[in-house]
Amino acid sequence: MKTKFWTAFSSIEQLDSTFIQRLYNYFGDIEIAFNASLHDLEQIEGLSRIKAENFISKKKGVNPEQTLELVLKKGINILTYDDERYPYMLRQISNPPMTLYYKGDLFSCNLDRTVAFVGSRKASYEGKESVKRVISNLANTDICIVSGLATGIDAISHKSAIENNLKTIGVIASGLDHIYPSGNKALYE
Repeated sequence: MKTKFWTAFSSIEQLDSTFIQRLYNYFGDIEIAFNASLHDLEQIEGLSRIKAENFISKKKGVNPEQTLELVLKKGINILTYDDERYPYMLRQISNPPMTLYYKGDLFSCNLDRTVAFVGSRKASYEGKESVKRVISNLANTDICIVSGLATGIDAISHKSAIENNLKTIGVIASGLDHIYPSGNKALYE
């Protein structure tokens, strides 16, 4: 199971997606990339020795099996960059996340028809009403609403989506086991 190597990579906070993607593209296999030696990494043109050494150092403290087990015990699902179900539009950005962690039924959402809402956490009354109005015009369609899970426009977007029988995806930058703000726990659930 290659998923454990994707989760192992993502558990090393000092690594960014571009580094992981670079190794994956070079080796063509995430397991080989994770197990690469310093000598192997030195063969990658343009990869700095410092980054390579940092990766070698950090991965010593990571057990791929335990990392995967920890994620699965929390009821968290995993979608990796090499999965054919990985969202097409997300794959088009310059620095896509290599591993997505999610709860719920992600694939009941039409990932080809999404509308993202971004706005102030201290949204005005007019701003909130505008979001509600736009989303109500999308009611009962297969459009999926995407937003963060912060207060303000994010929260209004998700609440309006639910009220209008739309699928919704809440993006949580802090991770699925760190609900922030805690006041949005009910909305998260």
